[in-house]
Amino acid sequence: MGWSDGVTAAVLTDINYTYFNIGGIILDRGPDSDPSGLTVAGSQLFFFAYDGNTNTVNPDGSTFTPTPHGYELWVTDGTAAGTHLVKDIVTGAQPGLGGNNPDPYGLTAVGNEVYFVAVDTSDSDGGTTSHDYALWKSDGTEAGTVIVKNIWLGAGSDPGIGHLTAVGSKLFFTGNDGVNGNELWVTDGTEPGTVRLTDRWGNLPSDPHNLFNAHGTLLFSAIDANGAGAELMRSDGTVSGTVLLKDINVGGFDSDPANFVDAGAFTYFTADDGVHGRALWRTDGTSGGTVMVDPVNPIGPIVAVNGTLYFTANDGSHGTELWRWDAVQGATMVADLQPGDGSSNRRTSPMLAALSIHRE
Repeated sequence: MGWSDGVTAAVLTDINYTYFNIGGIILDRGPDSDPSGLTVAGSQLFFFAYDGNTNTVNPDGSTFTPTPHGYELWVTDGTAAGTHLVKDIVTGAQPGLGGNNPDPYGLTAVGNEVYFVAVDTSDSDGGTTSHDYALWKSDGTEAGTVIVKNIWLGAGSDPGIGHLTAVGSKLFFTGNDGVNGNELWVTDGTEPGTVRLTDRWGNLPSDPHNLFNAHGTLLFSAIDANGAGAELMRSDGTVSGTVLLKDINVGGFDSDPANFVDAGAFTYFTADDGVHGRALWRTDGTSGGTVMVDPVNPIGPIVAVNGTLYFTANDGSHGTELWRWDAVQGATMVADLQPGDGSSNRRTSPMLAALSIHRE
């Protein structure tokens, strides 16, 4: 695990290490701890890491292996002394998970806490032979790292929790409770306050995806219960406030809004109205204020820089190139980096990545 102040980079701590004691000389050979999911909450940095290969080789060749923790939740305050395991969620050797790993993913900050998904070791058989997954939260302490809710109880069940998205003090996510299919959920951090917001009908899922915090309101794409396809939806965190914002591709077809980005007072995105193909749209949060702004066909993510949108697009003549859009000039190609109908997407992707560092 490393750190950098922008000038100097250094190893913060060696989480996953191997000590060799050879003739009284200690040698350190370090396998990877593979830190991932780095997420800031308050003044702490949370991440997942693996310390399961820790062992010591003695001069006689014998090996002593302390109890490993597997791939677990860690936290750091930026110092080696302040970098530590938060909680050993799955202790000892657990079959079915590649050792003793709780299989965590989805670190998302809400205020000073983080939410994530991991094995529920308390349900059914206690997490010893078959595992199901639950929503967890942590404040950086062992006592404060707890299960929020297991939405699908039962040994070996996987609710497929995903798309964790913070909006204010709430966390939205998608998941399957085993009855209603994949739906939109919200939590305030308590078990009673973790509720399902959408239900298409029966066990047919509304399949919410592309969740986005748009100026404090959740926007997403989902299949509406009233016959619309995958369309633009919004939610304020209540069942009554989770509604279809606009049926862009009418008649049960999918406009499938995606690539959301905030710029100024609007949220921009791509959608297919069935006439213009996938084009650039924007919304002010109202149905009437949700309109197509340009028929250009953005491909992939959109980056906003000082009110100007950057994206890749293909106009049929120049291949896939870097484009920009603003309210005055509309959509224009920034440069034809690969002249003719060839595509420069190998070059434009790094450009968008660099622009995203300075986005709004």
